[in-house]
Amino acid sequence: MTWSASFLLNRSSRARGNPALSRLHLESLNRELKLTCLRSTRGRVEPIVDLSIILTLCPRVHEVNLANTGLTNEDLYTLMQLDTITSLSISAEREPQWDFHEGLAPLLQVKGHQMESLIVTDFLLVDVTGRSERLFVTGVKTFCFASSSLKFPQIAEVEQLKTWCSRLVIADAMEEIAFIVIGRWCPNLKNLAFSGNQEYKPVPNGILGSQFPNLIALEMWCSCDTLLSESTLKHLLLNAKSLRNLLVKGCDVFTNEFMLEIWKANATPELAHFTVHACPITGGLLTELMEKSLPNLDTIRIWNCDGVTHEDYRHLKDRAERENMEMYLEWYR
Repeated sequence: MTWSASFLLNRSSRARGNPALSRLHLESLNRELKLTCLRSTRGRVEPIVDLSIILTLCPRVHEVNLANTGLTNEDLYTLMQLDTITSLSISAEREPQWDFHEGLAPLLQVKGHQMESLIVTDFLLVDVTGRSERLFVTGVKTFCFASSSLKFPQIAEVEQLKTWCSRLVIADAMEEIAFIVIGRWCPNLKNLAFSGNQEYKPVPNGILGSQFPNLIALEMWCSCDTLLSESTLKHLLLNAKSLRNLLVKGCDVFTNEFMLEIWKANATPELAHFTVHACPITGGLLTELMEKSLPNLDTIRIWNCDGVTHEDYRHLKDRAERENMEMYLEWYR
């Protein structure tokens, strides 16, 4: 049975601010709850008390949705104890203290291999796969430092780190400070969505198109001031041979030429839903899409794309009817 997580958050709030009372309440329950989905949508959660109680009471949680929680970067590491987590949605819209590299990345480093669904919204910077100038050290505590020149910490530096960390485990990439973030640590992702993030790190050519082999659904929501390079979006699509659902909004790099280049390397044979909103494509791309005769393609939505006219839409619709295609078409501008 799946329970609503808000029940538990509200219940534990009675003891908010009083750790002793919270522990007493926890011990009085003396049983595990069957809750499998944790959502924080209203109010603020007392990080030290409420989150630890929830995770102790509910070891079966596999879906976590965090927004407006008041948690710090280090508080996010508490989620590392969840053995069953497979889905994470995290929004930094009202969490200015959250940093991708210092908060989310260490969590993905430990639990990313379990993730099948990941939604990341409203971060200042997102590192999809690129090289990071940070070394993550995880143990009882997690500490990271920035370095633009070190290839590996010297012995003295390691000893210094040991004074800050209760237990030291150094990541295995010792030759250089290079970490492939989401792509490397989340190899089993099936559903991936980004929205409201201000900047995405470009992807180095050496790893372009080498990750995300299991991706089924990809959503990329951008705005006029989003910094998104062509290499980042290309990296997400090149190896996604099983992609079924693609939604792209407000991406200046999503053009006819871009998608035709993707299709040369990845024909997206399983594509079923194709949604493009406010991108610089033209009707020619839709013609190419129809020419591919994808067996599962049943939905095409084109919203606010200036290069796609009503005439293009009518042509697409007439062809679908003429060839007796079972397809839902939607267009507006």
